[in-house]
Amino acid sequence: MSALAATAVSAWLFIGAAPLLAQGAVSGTVTDAESMGPVAGAQVFVAGTVIGTLSGPEGTYRLEGVPTGQQTVSVRLIGYRELSQTVTVQSGQVATADFSVVQTALRIQDIVVTGVVGETPQVKLPFTVVRLSAQDFPVPAADVSSLLTAKAAGVSVVSGSGQPGAEASVLLRGPTSINSSGRSLGPLIVIDGVIQSESATLSDVGALDVDHVEIVKGAAAASLFGSRAQNGVIQITTKRGTGLQTNSLSILARGEYGMGQLVGDVGLTRSHPYLMNSAGTKFIDSDGNEVDFTDLSRPGFGAPVLANQITPDEPGNSFTAFANQAFPHELFDHMDTFFEPGETTDAYGAVTGRFGESSFRVSVDQFREGGVVRCTPCIDNLASLNADRVAQGLTAFDVGLPDDDGYERQNVRLNVDTRFGDLDIAASGFYSRANQDDKAVANSAFSQLTFASPAVDLTQIDPTDGYPLIDADTQSISSNPLYLLAVVDSRDKRTRTMGSVDLNYSPAGIDWLTFEANASFDRTDFYDYTLFPKNEKTREGPTGGSLREYNYTDEAINASVTLGASETFMDGDLTARGKVRYLIEDQAFGSNGVFGSQFSVQDVPNFGAIIGATSGNNQVRSIKAEGLFGIASVDYRGRYILDGLIRRDGSSLFGPDERWQTYYRGSVAWRIAQEDFWNIDAIDEFKLRFSLGTAGGRPNFFAQYETFGVSGGAIFPINLGNTALKPEFTTEREAGMNFVFFDNLGLDLTYAWQTTDDQLLRVPQPAFVGFSSQWQNAGAIAAQTYEASLRYAPIDTQDMGLQFRVNWDKTKQEITRLDVPPYQQGTFFVAEGRPLGEMWGHVLAKTCSDLSPIGVSASDCSANFQVNDDGLLVWTGGADFTEGFSSGLWGTDGRRHHGHRGPAVRLGPPGQGPRLLAGVRGEEPVQLHGQVPAHGHPAVREHDAGLQRLVRIELPLEEPECERPGRVVDGPLDLQQHGAVVSSG
Repeated sequence: MSALAATAVSAWLFIGAAPLLAQGAVSGTVTDAESMGPVAGAQVFVAGTVIGTLSGPEGTYRLEGVPTGQQTVSVRLIGYRELSQTVTVQSGQVATADFSVVQTALRIQDIVVTGVVGETPQVKLPFTVVRLSAQDFPVPAADVSSLLTAKAAGVSVVSGSGQPGAEASVLLRGPTSINSSGRSLGPLIVIDGVIQSESATLSDVGALDVDHVEIVKGAAAASLFGSRAQNGVIQITTKRGTGLQTNSLSILARGEYGMGQLVGDVGLTRSHPYLMNSAGTKFIDSDGNEVDFTDLSRPGFGAPVLANQITPDEPGNSFTAFANQAFPHELFDHMDTFFEPGETTDAYGAVTGRFGESSFRVSVDQFREGGVVRCTPCIDNLASLNADRVAQGLTAFDVGLPDDDGYERQNVRLNVDTRFGDLDIAASGFYSRANQDDKAVANSAFSQLTFASPAVDLTQIDPTDGYPLIDADTQSISSNPLYLLAVVDSRDKRTRTMGSVDLNYSPAGIDWLTFEANASFDRTDFYDYTLFPKNEKTREGPTGGSLREYNYTDEAINASVTLGASETFMDGDLTARGKVRYLIEDQAFGSNGVFGSQFSVQDVPNFGAIIGATSGNNQVRSIKAEGLFGIASVDYRGRYILDGLIRRDGSSLFGPDERWQTYYRGSVAWRIAQEDFWNIDAIDEFKLRFSLGTAGGRPNFFAQYETFGVSGGAIFPINLGNTALKPEFTTEREAGMNFVFFDNLGLDLTYAWQTTDDQLLRVPQPAFVGFSSQWQNAGAIAAQTYEASLRYAPIDTQDMGLQFRVNWDKTKQEITRLDVPPYQQGTFFVAEGRPLGEMWGHVLAKTCSDLSPIGVSASDCSANFQVNDDGLLVWTGGADFTEGFSSGLWGTDGRRHHGHRGPAVRLGPPGQGPRLLAGVRGEEPVQLHGQVPAHGHPAVREHDAGLQRLVRIELPLEEPECERPGRVVDGPLDLQQHGAVVSSG
């Protein structure tokens, strides 16, 4: 029996235990193919078995008990393409399988560093940070400011000017301030760790250098940046050499050529209202002579005469003459004369290298955007005139041309990274030089174009000075816009210097501890001048010319030190990270401006040649700030994520009694699709998130101080200082959901609601105070934002990709508290309970319902009002609107008019009646403060409110016993200031 047992044991050892002994292991590292950084949390498994594990924080993994022989090892992680490789496993040995995984088109595993404790995959963020990589910008923009257009929900990019080189403005989730005087509503900009100076412009930074952009939209995510983050944060990271293979060099050369042209057209007038001869070939001047249009009002000729189209035998006036007659000769297209397509060129080169532990990238960029303002016929006519002068032995005219050189920029950037043992060093340097022609915007030449007659050739050159004829159009209220363009020389010249150094020390013996330090510098040097030469003239005569020069320097120096820690617990299931940072900011601004008029000599454009009045101004500002914050995050199994921070900020911009402010944030996320119970294959990722954060908006430099003005040698007070002035304080709550369907369809939904308290407003002061105003924290606004972003990648292969992106957002804002009386700020009306940014203006009444808010009943309207052939509601007093001229109603006899002669009643050609224009908005009641006039329709009712809704009322002219137009009053209505809003003459 014992012998049988021994035989059985021997057989078991030979047959059953042998497979257990024939095992090995597989280990390796999972890295991102693009960033070459470690990928944590990836599933690594042996195909056809239950053997698997997750990669650790450093991207490493180890598979034990792998059968010997050829085995297929695969790695899988949402957001990456699955990757496999075959390895040979030998008994008792460890095979190596390293993976370099490539992200899918949705790029949800991109690493984010803005506003977080450290490098965090986007899929694990508990709040919204939009990360846009270079792949999202297949067609580079002229500069970074316009690079973000239509790329993300909640990001508004608006070009405020068509001028070449003009920076686009960026707004995140709408404005957060009622009064932004002396401040910007744009986000805080950080480039390669350099916090930008107050006057820095993104138009200096070329888009081809950008590696990725991170956008933090609101306080719920931007709290890390404290009192400068109320409007969000945009962090721009430029390309470096760290992603290159070791011991390799890459050279890139790129050229771009394009054309820019004016989009659309301005409908300039092509008819006239003047008296002509019976044949319609000549104009009748005030002397009764038949003349050409270009001779009217010139020396020896009479003035033009308005044609009376109501009673042709009587003299015409502005009520009986209409610009509806054709000119008898060829007309000129001034838009075509003024504008031509402009060329855009961009020459870019970059050299990137990596050797051993060091890498670098250097780039140069020459960019030029030509203006679309150029009068080639003028230039040709001048060349012809100069040729004739030279042929006659005269000197050719050397004068300004009616064109615009546009914008030119040269950039140089150098990024260097190296490693010395446990110390990583990253350094960045940038220099930019820009030259912008301001000629086309220096004297509003374009706006004057709309006054020019199409019957006049504006390109004619004055033989006495070589400029376009200043009075080419004698009937225009403006000088020849081509003369205005040619006579001025105005330019901006700007240089920009940036630099930063980052140190990261991670001691090998204490792998959980890191020490970081940063120092950065940003300086802008700006010079601007406008020159009108000595021979400049107006229609009234020579001016003697003028010279204006302005320059400023703006510097920002920032430094910080950071202590960080990171540790894993519970066999790697729990990762905790934390940082503490202290930072300082020092900004200095200085400017000088000088203006002088009347040169003593020609072609000496300096102030030594000025003999007229001169004036100057200068300004010096210094801002210092300190900050200290702590931030921590916890990640459990990649499913449950917690984040929190607290920051303490001090700034010289705050009043002495409020020098330090506190900000905080708390965030949580739950990745439900990573739970074991999740079994919906179509949904690869489903995350719920919520964040509560605070941030601030700093006052402008002058707000806390007493300020004074000087006039005629006398000093007078302006602004009363405020030692208790605080920054605006924004509290934002953000909730959202993130989905990934079928690995190629991403949907992000966000709802954010915020309040911004302590609004900085300039409050008028009583006369006995002695100062006219004081900056105070005197209001609050509330906002709600809805955002949706859909990304779809139907084609995502190594050789080809196709992606669609749809963004939608809506922001509603309301002034919830206003500690000052309502007021109008330009076209915007500011009042408690009203939407922020509400524009008040004029709406033309078209139906009787439009008049109900101002007290006109439906029956009253039907009896006394009609809709004319322009579709506008007009008061007729029961008559037909076509009977105005035929029956002599409403003062249409063209003879007796008293009082205001403006556009109170707009009369058209025969057959059209008067118009009543009433300002209404939606269906809300319109309140007017005033008395019902003695004559006219009782369309205005008296109310006892103070500052009221902006309206425009244009009362019709009365029956013959009161043939006079109504008075028009625009603006917030105040009885004490205006008396009655509407009077009858």
